[in-house]
Amino acid sequence: MNKPLGTGSVETKVLSGNYAAAYGAKLAQVEVVSFYPITPATSMLEKVAEFVFKKELNAHVIMAEGEHSAMSLMVGAAMAGARCFSGSAGQGIAYMHEPLQAAGRGRYPMVLVNCSRGLYHGSNNEHPEHDDSMTVRDSGWVQLFCESSQEVLDTVIMGYKIAETISLPVMPIQEGFYMSHAYEPVHLPHPEAVAYYLPKEPRRIHVDPSKPAKFGSWDVSSFRLKYELHQITAAAVQVAKDANAEFKELFGRSWEVVEPYKCDDADVIFMAVGTLAKSCRVLVDQERARGRKAGFLKVKLFSPFPAREIAAALTGCRKVAIIQRGFSYGHGGHLAIETKAALFDAGVRVPIFEFVSGLGGTDIPMSIYQEIADYTYGHDCPEEKVIWKGVPAN
Repeated sequence: MNKPLGTGSVETKVLSGNYAAAYGAKLAQVEVVSFYPITPATSMLEKVAEFVFKKELNAHVIMAEGEHSAMSLMVGAAMAGARCFSGSAGQGIAYMHEPLQAAGRGRYPMVLVNCSRGLYHGSNNEHPEHDDSMTVRDSGWVQLFCESSQEVLDTVIMGYKIAETISLPVMPIQEGFYMSHAYEPVHLPHPEAVAYYLPKEPRRIHVDPSKPAKFGSWDVSSFRLKYELHQITAAAVQVAKDANAEFKELFGRSWEVVEPYKCDDADVIFMAVGTLAKSCRVLVDQERARGRKAGFLKVKLFSPFPAREIAAALTGCRKVAIIQRGFSYGHGGHLAIETKAALFDAGVRVPIFEFVSGLGGTDIPMSIYQEIADYTYGHDCPEEKVIWKGVPAN
């Protein structure tokens, strides 16, 4: 296919994160959509079904009887070579966990958007938290955090580029309600440009009646397969970087695996994922106005973790402050755990201040960010391994 002339935006719409994901699936010309409704992801999947009903998208839409079945259908369709799309959140991610593991370990390319929300904790919580996403971290899925509706749309499109290039499933992550239901201007790329950008080669077909094979049988040789999956998953860091470079060339927007903001001369660098990035940039600007050399490092690609890129970005600063909306109980925040390991392996020795806030969708006002900054600047090293901020009173 020749490079299209119209690589700019066709139009600009005001879309929620959910609708942006649906438009991304439409532009990618997905062929199978399998899902089960769950808050706050339902409107995304309803929008895709609307596209099919209006004959704007030629796809099979299947509303399964539950998330386990929805992901099982996705695995089967991907095995047959279809371009698949789905979305879920929280308990839905938990319920589909068995076939979700099969998708990652079987290397079946697909895209599932997670409207990240808190998992069951004595009561249901439909508000933003990263617990559900973190349960998928070690399953072979490529995970990409988003902070805006535009980034959601672009990441769905890039997700298929990554998935079909390296044959791995991809999970774009947007925070429930904060992103899924927040409306922002979104520039829609030209459909021909998207078709040019996405892979042209026929997708790998695992199920072929002319070539009988067995799947899911008892296997004592999975050690080798897991070794190979590790090698392939690690290579996804470079695949994601290449996919972004090509996306930037075609569409003029860039979503780096890590994105530094005013880090060149920073003595303290804040880190976060998702919508926390917006507040962190405001914090950095405020700190700069106070005469403090602050910077911010946004982490977009979480799994596989871009350890070398993060170590390079943090080399030279005096302190690192990590703000997290997810937590491994009894241990620490997931972003801090990964960052500490990355810096240790790279021989970078710098105090890491680990903050946890906003669990269960609790708001994080700018006053909390300011407390985090003042604490970090006011201490040579953290007094506790994990510092909790904004915990509501009983």
